[in-house]
Amino acid sequence: MAVAGGLLRGQSGQDLRYRTYSIRSEHQLYDNVLRVYAPAQHEKKVLYVLPVNADVSYRWGDGFETALRLRLGERHGMVIVAPSFTHWPWYADHPHNAKIRQERYFLSDVVPVVDRLFPGAKRLLVGFSKSGNGGMTLLLRHPQLFHAAAVWDAPLMKTAPDQFGMNEIFGDKAGFAPYTIPRLLEQKAAGFRGGAKRIALLGYDAFAEHMKQAHEAMQRLEIPHHYDNSTWRAHRWDSGWLEEAVRLLGEMS
Repeated sequence: MAVAGGLLRGQSGQDLRYRTYSIRSEHQLYDNVLRVYAPAQHEKKVLYVLPVNADVSYRWGDGFETALRLRLGERHGMVIVAPSFTHWPWYADHPHNAKIRQERYFLSDVVPVVDRLFPGAKRLLVGFSKSGNGGMTLLLRHPQLFHAAAVWDAPLMKTAPDQFGMNEIFGDKAGFAPYTIPRLLEQKAAGFRGGAKRIALLGYDAFAEHMKQAHEAMQRLEIPHHYDNSTWRAHRWDSGWLEEAVRLLGEMS
């Protein structure tokens, strides 16, 4: 695993240095990048900034760079990490293509690297759009691994893989079924009910109705969560929602 350094100029002109790791995995088409920023002091919390695009892309901004420029690591005592994927990340395993096993790659290749760097740290998830769905499915499917997830403007209530490149990742409706969030909420509700809040649903742009319906489903299932749909933001990492999402993750951890 190759390691290199990265440098980002912060909003106040300060240099923010981070590391990049090259990860080779049998579950991905080619090598991926893992970016890691550790503030001088942190509280054994790792924030996984889940990407929306394949590779390192700036199409809708960049979550890792946005978090660093806002100094969220320093302000909330968190290590900031951002993996990359070789296909559009829906955080699922393709039923037939061994090179599109995104969940397996994340759990068996990415998380162990981060755990070795920061043993014993709580794992927190943040994402929007596709990666918002990914944060929810990872938390619901693996509640013993991940402590909390914050989701902004995501198509959480999809019941078929019929948009946004979903078929390329899920393969078909049968491949999508284990990752269907309405179904997962029903299946996993008992494990979340009666405990502390571990999910935050925030804001809207393209998927206001999905977010509202997810909130209503969680209310019906008595799953504790934060919900705030009061503010419209552009469908980007850098439109102003990330700071509140990370603040809530800090409160939930």
